[in-house]
Amino acid sequence: MSTDKQVPRGKTWLYFHRLAVQTTDVSFQEFLASRGMEIPLDHISVRTYADGASAKIALPHEIIEYLVNCVIGDERLHEHRVRAMLPETAGLHSNRRPQ
Repeated sequence: MSTDKQVPRGKTWLYFHRLAVQTTDVSFQEFLASRGMEIPLDHISVRTYADGASAKIALPHEIIEYLVNCVIGDERLHEHRVRAMLPETAGLHSNRRPQ
């Protein structure tokens, strides 16, 4: 069982529950890497319990923004494009006309 790690600055934890009890930081890192997600070991935290494990990974805010926008794709709501933005960049775009 790993110690509880602090979320690195500029990142957000993403949680995974109901994992196998034998899951470790390293095995979860290897699982993610085999699927193209190279996450540093210090950004992974796995906790084991009597009946299983849970994990969390720290992702940069920009990656989360990117993933949300990939899911939305080019879909439109009421004929306007929908885009997720980080709070620190949203103000830069507030005066733009919708596309």
